[in-house]
Amino acid sequence: MKTLVSTLGLVGATAFMAALYLNAPSFGPVEAREEAKADCRMMAVDVDEGYGVTLKALRPVCAKAP
Repeated sequence: MKTLVSTLGLVGATAFMAALYLNAPSFGPVEAREEAKADCRMMAVDVDEGYGVTLKALRPVCAKAP
């Protein structure tokens, strides 16, 4: 009896996992938006590391979208 319950539990769990896997949402291809990069400029920004240590780093700074 324990073997039957264990086997049915294993089969049920496997079927449940297969159903979740097959019904998972698929995402379309990823596309780069080149126009978003046009508004960004590389600027030297102060990076505060704490303890009085400040470094300069180049980071893209983008204009905010309206």
